[in-house]
Amino acid sequence: MSNDIIKFYAPWCVPCKLIAPTLSKVTVERGIDVDCTICVEAASKIGVVSVPTVGL
Repeated sequence: MSNDIIKFYAPWCVPCKLIAPTLSKVTVERGIDVDCTICVEAASKIGVVSVPTVGL
């Protein structure tokens, strides 16, 4: 079982920018950031329909 926190974001997304400082404190060791504008297929496979999306 994994304890990773995955954050799906887009560089142009204002809410993503607002939560980034808080999430970076929480995800220092176990966090993964996925840029949905680059990793479109990965986000689609996981079912991301809006950003920001945070998954465990």
